[in-house]
Amino acid sequence: MSASAILSDTANGITYPLEGYRILCVGKGGRAALHAARMLADMGADILYAEPSSPDTLARVMLARTPTIAPLTFDEALAKAGDIFAVVHEGALDPAFEAAPALADASRIRLNWLGEADEGGSDEGAQAVSGAACAIGERERAPLWFPHRMGEYIQGVNGAGMALLFALDGRRGVRGEVALSDLWAYAAGTMRMLCEPKGIPYFRDGRRSPGNGGVYPQRLFKAKDGFITLLCRSSKEWAGILEAFGNPEWSENPKFRDILSMAREYPDETDVLVEGETQRFTKAELFKLAIKNGFPLAAVRTPLEAVEDEYLARQGFWSESGGKRMPGSLWRPETFRTADAGAALGDAPPRNTAGGPDLTGYRVLDLAWVWAGPMVGSMLADMGAEVLKVEHEKRLDNMRLRGKLPSAIPDAQKDIDPRETDPLFHNVNRGKKSILLDMKSEEGRALFLELVAKSDIILESFRPHVLDAWGLGFDVLKKANPKIVLLSLRGLELDESFGPSGLRSYAPITSSLCGLESQIGYPGSDEPTGGMAIGISDPVAGWHGFTLLLGALLAAKRSGSGGWIRLSQLETLSSMLPEMFLTAQDPSLAGDPVRSRSVRCADGDIIVKLDPAGWDKLVVNGGIDMSGADPRSGKMDELLLAVEMLGGQAWPVLNVDIHDRWKQVFGRDLMVPVDHVLCGEEELLTHGWKIDGKTVIPHASAPVIGADTDTEMASLLRLAPDRIAALRGNRTLS
Repeated sequence: MSASAILSDTANGITYPLEGYRILCVGKGGRAALHAARMLADMGADILYAEPSSPDTLARVMLARTPTIAPLTFDEALAKAGDIFAVVHEGALDPAFEAAPALADASRIRLNWLGEADEGGSDEGAQAVSGAACAIGERERAPLWFPHRMGEYIQGVNGAGMALLFALDGRRGVRGEVALSDLWAYAAGTMRMLCEPKGIPYFRDGRRSPGNGGVYPQRLFKAKDGFITLLCRSSKEWAGILEAFGNPEWSENPKFRDILSMAREYPDETDVLVEGETQRFTKAELFKLAIKNGFPLAAVRTPLEAVEDEYLARQGFWSESGGKRMPGSLWRPETFRTADAGAALGDAPPRNTAGGPDLTGYRVLDLAWVWAGPMVGSMLADMGAEVLKVEHEKRLDNMRLRGKLPSAIPDAQKDIDPRETDPLFHNVNRGKKSILLDMKSEEGRALFLELVAKSDIILESFRPHVLDAWGLGFDVLKKANPKIVLLSLRGLELDESFGPSGLRSYAPITSSLCGLESQIGYPGSDEPTGGMAIGISDPVAGWHGFTLLLGALLAAKRSGSGGWIRLSQLETLSSMLPEMFLTAQDPSLAGDPVRSRSVRCADGDIIVKLDPAGWDKLVVNGGIDMSGADPRSGKMDELLLAVEMLGGQAWPVLNVDIHDRWKQVFGRDLMVPVDHVLCGEEELLTHGWKIDGKTVIPHASAPVIGADTDTEMASLLRLAPDRIAALRGNRTLS
């Protein structure tokens, strides 16, 4: 993007932090390098995109969204290389690039399938070996997986994030790596931490999330004209659901008022009764009832229904190419606003040749809760930033309150406050400090603004009006600190113009509205099974939030002006599905005849990828049941050999307990032991990043409630002990 384009867009409140950077992205027919190229180009980078062969039809359509990227051959890319800051590449880098003088001190970011084993991998293969696929599908049938190569796009986001980290630090010659299997393992492993402490086996459970996530219901149900996703997290919401159904006679039985027992002990019986009610209504009627009665519900949209979403159109999300809509840039005036529209973009950070790239010296105020927002904070902490988790005694992070089943609590933890024991909370809040501050009070707001003046980043995941209602909107925050970067990571809406204000956002709501849930099902069936076992929109939002936050920090470093990033999970998840939207609008774009299917064997499940001729031979000669319903008589090793002889690929579907042996099996750090001050040693998940051969790992567990309040008030704000005591007395601090 030219300098004149940069300057013209500052009038719209946006700057392009990578202006002046040249980055080479090298694909091998995948989507990871391509998507990284598009994201980096959206932030102003001069991108050279090279593939060994001509991009396929879908890739060409997607590249057309970013006209500054023209696909090149390797020779053409080398001829134009110049001063390359970084190379983002799929698998091993071609020897011609390795030896190129223009790349001598460029940083390298390798996007692998599974560590060094980059050959023979695929997105569905990564989901198979990572424990993700084992949790998707019907219990007595073969597993399913998230389609449309979305994992490759997730990997591309992470590759772009690593390039931005290196740019922010100014470091050259760094070697980075992001493995797709590690990313899927993080997503599945985090959900495992949600289930197992509640006594719920993490395994596929049909249209339900495993064990309904502990509270009934969390499931897809039939409506009169399709499917809906219905959730409930409290007895109050369940009462609202029953009210919407007209309080049917069966609901008078006390057993159908117990949302915990219904989830675990007799969900099948309850499902039949609930689905008998939902089928009396259309999706639109059920949605109106949900808004009226205050419970979470969404229609399971098809991709064509989702692509017509006019709210996303009003927000400038869709890009038009050849008369078809596909996800556009997430770095645009609707999602990023610079604090000072007149600030000029200065030179890039000076070249750094000492030390590894990290975020030491940055201070973060983390107001976010549950998964996506706190995940961003945990990534910042892993990278060396100081992260202060800001809560209040009357508004703790809801994730603290989930805890463990009494039977799952070890004897050594029986006397510990249950709000301190949740493994999932520990995982997404590791390495942080904790302060308790009432920001609704006048004194609390004043103290918070003093903290803002001494910080670099604020994370929040409230509804759009909340900070403004507290007198802490972005215009107020930037007066306290013109360089502050605010990340607002929302569920569905960027602002209050999104539909009914009563709509509650959870991960399955988002994945239903964007069309993803409708795409996960068995061959030959037009009814969805869904992927409820992994709340995939949460980590996808976290990865995007972290990447765009690094872009905003780079812009602030170059211009002296902070900014405000507004992201919704509806947008970030939709951004991972361009192939779904494009092929729904034009099926001829699908092109590739190779198809993947899951197959049941006598000793386990396998995901197989073959061309049509190969499948015909395998079905005829191997007795394969394409429905995935019945195990074949043969063994996994027999099928693996048969697929290899047919020129296809196959991967065993591993259970999620493979995470406990990840290091031994794959030679990679996934689970890392960390000490919690109350709970002792526990294992937390890494985020799948390696820098200069070392995995980025957590350095500490999550903080105890309010453990750092006094210390931080004294050290950062210079409050005297008697002042702190007075603030505790009036509950501003707690």
